[in-house]
Amino acid sequence: MKKFFVFILVAAFIAGAVCLSIGGAAIAKEPDKYLDMVSEKYTAKTIVEESEVTSFTLNTLAHSVKIVKSLDGKLKIDYYDGEKTYFEYRMTEGAAVLEQKENITVDNFYLFNFGNVKHDTVVYLPESVNKVIDLTVMSGDLDFDCGDFMVETFKVSMASGDMSIKGVEAASLKAKTFSGDITLSGIKAQSAAVETGSGDVTVSDSEFVDFNSAHNSGSLEMENILLSGNINCALGSGDATLNLVLVTADYRVETRVGSGDSRLFVNGLRMGGDEDIAWGTGSKTIKLRCNSGDIAITLTDTNT
Repeated sequence: MKKFFVFILVAAFIAGAVCLSIGGAAIAKEPDKYLDMVSEKYTAKTIVEESEVTSFTLNTLAHSVKIVKSLDGKLKIDYYDGEKTYFEYRMTEGAAVLEQKENITVDNFYLFNFGNVKHDTVVYLPESVNKVIDLTVMSGDLDFDCGDFMVETFKVSMASGDMSIKGVEAASLKAKTFSGDITLSGIKAQSAAVETGSGDVTVSDSEFVDFNSAHNSGSLEMENILLSGNINCALGSGDATLNLVLVTADYRVETRVGSGDSRLFVNGLRMGGDEDIAWGTGSKTIKLRCNSGDIAITLTDTNT
């Protein structure tokens, strides 16, 4: 086993050295081209959509995104175009789409320079967008704060960066990130699904019928959550702390921990702890599984 592990380390080292040598050769061969990429100039641009917008899709490669409520009822987008990264906009039957494109290839090391993009994309979203909001951010943070905003479907997918979502009411809400923290507050959703590769998840002052989450590495904290349906959460490594207000007492709680403790409090009384918990006989379920970490659940019944 030790020899195999050493072999893997050596192979990884060799692969890294090859990548660096190729990159160094490319830079040495065309240094002006590389420096030009790093110092790319950007031009500020603005889109104002005069037609009514009911769905909005945004796909960015290397920009942080801020989304706020439009005050004049029109979709407005402030963004920056570069020679190598530029945006394309289209509007079709109420669906507005803004996508960031790149016109250079991987062999010139552009992908290693996402951090050089410093400009934010700012979206002013009108209340008429009530069908679908679909946001994809490859590298950068996302801040969505439109007050109380109602939409049928709300989706966010991020590769690297933190997301903050506030004040969304949706039939379906999905938030996914490969690396980064997720913060949800003031959310109302019939169905919510959260997924992280590496990052903490914090949910507060929200209402859910059903809530599902999956975490490879990172903690889960849910505070002041009004729950009328089911919760199902799976954590690889990280603590889970849930403070829930239940619409009904018709619940059962199940926890399973590989390495760590479980604690359950119901209406101020401790119902279980230190080991896996199986409490209640209700038709609705609160299930938590954690490979390594502690679980703490506090339940308050609104009927008490």
